[in-house]
Amino acid sequence: MLAMLVNQAFNGENWIFEIKWDGYRAMADISKGVVSLYSRNFSSFNAHYPDVVKDLSKVKESVLLDGEIIASSKGHIGFQALQTAGHSGAKITFMIFDILFLSGVDLRALPLMKRKAMLRNFLKKYSRLKNIKESDYISGEGKRFYQLAVKRNLEGIMAKKKDSPYVSGERTQYWLKIKHHKSDEAVIVGFTAPRGSRKKFGSIILAQYVKRKLVFIGYTGTGFSEKILNELYGKMRRLIVKSSPFKENIPIHAPITWIKPALVAQVKFAEWTAAHIMRQPVYLGLRGDKPASAAIRERQVNTRKYNKKT
Repeated sequence: MLAMLVNQAFNGENWIFEIKWDGYRAMADISKGVVSLYSRNFSSFNAHYPDVVKDLSKVKESVLLDGEIIASSKGHIGFQALQTAGHSGAKITFMIFDILFLSGVDLRALPLMKRKAMLRNFLKKYSRLKNIKESDYISGEGKRFYQLAVKRNLEGIMAKKKDSPYVSGERTQYWLKIKHHKSDEAVIVGFTAPRGSRKKFGSIILAQYVKRKLVFIGYTGTGFSEKILNELYGKMRRLIVKSSPFKENIPIHAPITWIKPALVAQVKFAEWTAAHIMRQPVYLGLRGDKPASAAIRERQVNTRKYNKKT
């Protein structure tokens, strides 16, 4: 189930509010101690997060759980910490926020709060496991919760309708996301030649899908360590193609090497310009959990329609 982007926080007695975790969305399918931990595009996470899988293998029931894999390093939770977790010693946690199946019973048609109660009772039995946790929430006070998220420098918050079912694979107004940090997914479609002391490449060219068409949204040459430069260049050079994915010329006055639109980058930026170009974008890392088709331009909804009675 996916969330719709809205422009600001709101209060609502029929809504709960959660932290918007900055990590990898993941599903955990457990049956007789056998764990399948996978991403939104069904790529296995088992080999990447063995400590989480080890904890989940201790679950005795058959269950399908929905959550987010996050990394914390020196008290900071963020996507970059997750990217370097393998060699930085960051703590990995599977923050679970929904339960979809339990002992063969499909729970998705139940109201959210009923599923939340079942999830809490279920996880109480496994409270000693260090790498799986329930993602907590508050009721009604979205504006205050958002301010706390800003104070803690978190990515943002989620709003979820209390009586909503779980609608698999769809983006609905039952789940809303309110961002603090401006960040988005972008498809890498090319790179420029390096300049000065920079090796491998200068900048990466970014795009998003608008009505199934790739549209230029900017470029960035910042956010790259030498290790990241080498790793990303190795991936890009295997995808080189001859032609641009854009019909129009783009405002970059440098030779560009085009690549097949297969790599999805997480990018933070200052704001969108009037022409829908990212201003001051910074590369955060690759998203191995999402296909290129998921990097779409999102329509932002005004929250005036959500009030204390809705």
